[in-house]
Amino acid sequence: MANADVGTEADQPTRCDVITVTRLNKKQVVVNAELVKFVESTPDTMITLVSGDKIMVLESIEEVVDRAIAYGRRIRCFSADGLDLPRGGSG
Repeated sequence: MANADVGTEADQPTRCDVITVTRLNKKQVVVNAELVKFVESTPDTMITLVSGDKIMVLESIEEVVDRAIAYGRRIRCFSADGLDLPRGGSG
């Protein structure tokens, strides 16, 4: 697996383009949310990246999806209640 896709928290600081998940060995990793292709239950949760790499995690599909949605809101400046956050400009 390439470091650009997945790394330990020590390798990559938490940034707005990553989600933190826990491997089956209980070690946390950060995953670039932009590179997630799909998430499935096999019955363990498996994240497949666009590169084809697969990561088995302890989190449920719902938890991974919630983290990906939170990531999307952060980069698009949407609040949790669905309203746009204030933007600059003349008013």
